[in-house]
Amino acid sequence: MQTRSKTRLSAAKSTPLIPRPLLKPKPKPSLHLNDQITPPKREPSETGLTPSIASVSLARNASNQSDNEASPLKKRKPSPIKPKQGSQRNPPANWEHVYDEIKLFRQTNPAPVDTIGCGILASPTLPPNIFRFQTFIALLLSSQTKDPINAAAIERLITQLPGGLTPESILKVDLETLQSILRGVSFHLRKGVYMKGAAQILVDRFESDLPKQLDEILELPGIGPKMAHLAMQCCWGVNDSGIGVDTHVHRIANKLGWVHTKKEDPEATRRELEEWLPSKYWAEINPLLVGFGQVHCTAVRPSCDTCPVSNECPQKDFKKGK
Repeated sequence: MQTRSKTRLSAAKSTPLIPRPLLKPKPKPSLHLNDQITPPKREPSETGLTPSIASVSLARNASNQSDNEASPLKKRKPSPIKPKQGSQRNPPANWEHVYDEIKLFRQTNPAPVDTIGCGILASPTLPPNIFRFQTFIALLLSSQTKDPINAAAIERLITQLPGGLTPESILKVDLETLQSILRGVSFHLRKGVYMKGAAQILVDRFESDLPKQLDEILELPGIGPKMAHLAMQCCWGVNDSGIGVDTHVHRIANKLGWVHTKKEDPEATRRELEEWLPSKYWAEINPLLVGFGQVHCTAVRPSCDTCPVSNECPQKDFKKGK
């Protein structure tokens, strides 16, 4: 093996190197103005574009797709706006007949709201500003509180507060004493704080009287749209500011098919009712349906067998005492 490798090395050393000839560059063709240049042919890809353009296009689409997936706000096509479910501007069919039948039924079937409702607890012989304040306090305390409990609390406030139930007496009494008088009312601790805050605002800004503007009433502590509209009606006799929708009005209006709103959205019920119900009914519909819900069309086991509008009620599932 060593003899062969030595022989190869010696042969390689003895062989002379022959230099390679230099390659001359090809002359570039000269171009003239009238000559036509034919672009190189490129086979089309599956996308119908040339390979280089197709690759750029696919890369851009891929980046756009990833951007859109990461941030939906970058999509140019807006999502379609869904119409509000149950929104109706035309009155429901046969609503006037149903309304009149309930009204006729209520004339011979009294309810607690007719005698001890929060809108009639203050004495009409009081000075106008005191009458409005006591009515306002009755409305404030009535939230999630039954009428008999609310009426008893108003009576205690009138008899136990020095000087009676006035804005000044609310400010003079300490908070713990006020809250103890309110015991039995739902959320009585919180409502005591609301009463103190509202009384201070009325004394400072409105000369111890309830404001007559809806937006100013809504600024008072613990007051929502329902209370504000009822205050406008009961305190100032303004009946077209809006409908006071409580749990009874909300429930019965949905059962009758007058509105189609969610269980926890009485404000939607108010808006839908106001779209078609004439404003002359806006004040009376609250005590009408509240009383109807208190004694007859109750939330649990309504008296559908003796209901005056049972045949017109679309909520069949509530019938037969369900």
